[in-house]
Order: sequence, then C-alpha cells, then structure tokens
Amino acid sequence: MLVNSHSPEQSVLCRSQKIRSNSFRSFSRLGLALLLGIGCLFIIVSWTMEWLVERYSKRTSRGTYQRLEWTVNNTLQLQRMVHEDVGLGTWSKTTEDYPITLPGEHLATVDISEPEHPKLKPPVTKSEASPDYLSRKTALAPYERDAIETQASPPLWSAPRAPRQLKKDSGLVYIAQNAARHPNSPLEPLFRTLYIANSSFDIRSVDVVTDRNNIRKLLSFVNPDSTRNGLEKFTISIEVTKNTAIFSRAETATHEVIGLHEFRGFGHEFEKSRPQEPDYPLLHEIARHVIHVCETLAVASECVKDLKQQQQDFMAAHPQNDISWSWAQSPFQFPLRMLQSLLSRSESNKARVHNEITLAFHTAAQRDSKIQVRIGEEAKKETTAMKAIAVVTMTFLPATFVSSIFSMSFFHFEPSQRGERDIFIVSDKFWMYWVLAGPLSITVLSLWIFWERMLGKKH
Repeated sequence: MLVNSHSPEQSVLCRSQKIRSNSFRSFSRLGLALLLGIGCLFIIVSWTMEWLVERYSKRTSRGTYQRLEWTVNNTLQLQRMVHEDVGLGTWSKTTEDYPITLPGEHLATVDISEPEHPKLKPPVTKSEASPDYLSRKTALAPYERDAIETQASPPLWSAPRAPRQLKKDSGLVYIAQNAARHPNSPLEPLFRTLYIANSSFDIRSVDVVTDRNNIRKLLSFVNPDSTRNGLEKFTISIEVTKNTAIFSRAETATHEVIGLHEFRGFGHEFEKSRPQEPDYPLLHEIARHVIHVCETLAVASECVKDLKQQQQDFMAAHPQNDISWSWAQSPFQFPLRMLQSLLSRSESNKARVHNEITLAFHTAAQRDSKIQVRIGEEAKKETTAMKAIAVVTMTFLPATFVSSIFSMSFFHFEPSQRGERDIFIVSDKFWMYWVLAGPLSITVLSLWIFWERMLGKKH
C-alpha cells in the first residue's frame, strides 16, 4: 500500500530510496519497438508453424498412396486381370507369369464406384443402345427360375462420398417382386423365409401380416397428397384366421420395363449402388456343390468308359458279323461324350466360382484398406497439429526456463507522483537473457530435427 509523505523529511527519505544505480538507464522507444517486434515474431511463428511442419513432412516423407503402392502378387493378380478386361486403366509393376484375360472374354463383373487408386481412371460410360439390351426375353429372364432370398441382416450402409454419379433407372423394374416370381402364392416366400430364419416362430401371435407396399397403398389412400405419383388403383384381399389378418395385394402389373429414353428417376439405381456385405458362407456352399457335381460327373464318365471297354472286349472275344452287334456300341459313345462335355463345363464353372470367391475377399479387403487409409489421413492431420504445438512449446520453453533461473528484475516501473513523469527503466544487462535464451532455443530445435531424421531413417 502506498501512502503519501506528510513531512519534508519523509519526502527526502523516499527520494533517497529510488534506484540511482548506473546499471539502469532510461527505456527508449527503441526498446519498446524491440519488445513489440519480438512479440509479433512469436505470434507469426505460432501461426505458420503448423503449415511449415506439414510442408516439411510432405517433402521428406512418402505420400499415403506411395506407401500403399499396389504391387502384383498372388492375391491382386485377379483384380488386375478384371480391371484390364473392363477397361478401367492399367497396372504398373506387373508380371507375365499369370494368364492375361483375352479381349472380349467375360471374366467377372466388377463394381468400382469410387476408384481411389491414382493409377485407375474413373469408369467410362459405354453406350447401352444395343438391339437386344431391353429385349423382353432378356428382361424377364431373372424370374424364370424360383428362388428365395433370405437376408440375415440389412445391407451395409456407408455414407456416399460426394460427388456421386448414378445412372437413371432403366431395364426391368419390379412393382411386386414376389407376385412376379410366385403369382399363385405371392406371400409364400415371406412365410418360407420367416420359418427358415426362425423355425419356432408362432405366426398366430401376430395381428397383421403384410408387406411395406400394402402399407404404402393404404397410406396413399388415406392421404393422396403423400404420394408424388398420385393414387393408383389397387386391390388388397384380407384373409382373417382367428386373430391374424393377412393382407394380400393384387397389382395390375407386377413388373415393368423402362426404356433407354424414358426417365423415371434414380431410386432403383441408388439402391443397387449401396454397398453390401458379401455372404461368404453362401459362396462356400456354392463351391461345395460345384465340387460335388464335378466329382459325380467324373465318376459317371469313368463308369460309362469302363462299360464301353467291357463291351469292346466282349465283342473282340466273340466276333459276330451281325449288324446288331455293331449297333450295340453306339449307345455308349453318345452318353460318354455328353458326360465328358458336362465334366469340362463343371470344371470351368468350378474355376469361375473360385475366382468369384477370391474377388469377393479382395473387394472386402480393398474396402477395409480404404477405411484404414482415411483413418491414417485423419491421424496425420492430428499428428501435424501436435507437432506444431510441440514446436511452439519448445520455442517458448527454454526462454521461460532461463527467465525462471535468473529470477531477477530486468525492468523497473515507477508511476508518477506530484506531477513527475513515469519512470520505466531497463537494465543494461538485459543482453544476457538473449545471449543465453537464443542459443539454447536453437540447440533444442536442432536436436529435435536431428531426432526426427534419425527416426525416419530407421523406419
């Protein structure tokens, strides 16, 4: 607490206590400008340090995709052949030890919606205006055979990365797929799927059995403004068994074919483009059946071949000039050729199924690799920020350490009293602080850069 003097003796005594040492001099404008410049320099360094560290890392380290450069080996060879076959760019560092897909040969179907590899170009949209593209026979072929699809879980959804291009809806579009595939009993696939997934389920505990389209039709009937296409005619049959009501819809058309020049939106193509988790057990089940078919055909072919050989040996042991003996040889020749042809076809299908399974594994691995790359990029950004914070900390820490070591007052300020000017003085020994703090900061930064380079060489 400051108290003004009450007598001339106290005033003289107070003036005698002021610092009059030659070690201090008046603080000039140059000193203030020096402190202001040093402060601005530190602010600029703290702002630009992150950018400098990131630029240094890019110049001295390899890029993300350079570290993950795809080299050809036994696992990626199939992908290379498929990419070359569908015209999605070429691969570098390849080898000729593996067979190359011939032009025009269909090896497999690949869906590459987001080719992130720098050596792959985006897919080129080909013209689909072929005469038989929308032929009715091709369009209606999918439901010539009966099949029930059972999904244990919904398709795997991941947020699409913009921009994303979709083709317009075209080709065969189902209005009621179950009714198109099973017109006599449209709800049969629903019940079969339900009891395959849960054989102990009691359907009598359910009040209403229906599908989503029935609910959409009823909601459109209640509120016609809720549908964009307007209310269409429909018929829903309701069968009641005790407390369970079963809704069965009768559509005027179960499917339709959208022409190339028609536009019906992008809804169906958007659903097709969503990623789905591969059903690996089903793929292995198909491979097991293919192996069994190949084994059966091989055994049958060998049996017919043995029968033919036994017939020839018998004819050689009992020669006859009767023409009926010669005709007895013909029934063996045709079945043998047919079995051999089916065996060759089955072996080809076995190889194709194996390629499909391998491709499914590689596609899933590629998707996981993309996720890991994104995680690595985010971690890299966080690492850059942490490096910037570490550099700023190392820049200011030595100076703070030296200041705490000295713990002395280099500056002195005395407010004005009785009309006198303020006194702000600095010691002429202030240069000692910069002589010690500057070289120490440079030494610490040099040691950090040297440690970073040595660590990079080890990796």
